[in-house]
Amino acid sequence: MSGLPCAASVTGTPVADERRAAIRAERRRAREVDYGPARVGVAIGFSLTLIALLFIDAANEHYVLDPPTLGFLLTSIAVLLGVEGLRFFRGE
Repeated sequence: MSGLPCAASVTGTPVADERRAAIRAERRRAREVDYGPARVGVAIGFSLTLIALLFIDAANEHYVLDPPTLGFLLTSIAVLLGVEGLRFFRGE
């Protein structure tokens, strides 16, 4: 025997149990990160971009707001705020 402990004898030690508990607690904290303010912030940014593009479209006769751009912005805003709405109604 080389003096190194085998894996079976290490896993049941109090140090290993404490380490596993610490890892579990860290994973739990990582899952609890709230991205709600970030989603709302991005939705506000997309909304301001949409408003600016609509003003440019109305003021400049040579600029046309493409339907794919309009659809992307509206869909993104709806999805981001929809997720937050669902979280609100679920009580999270």
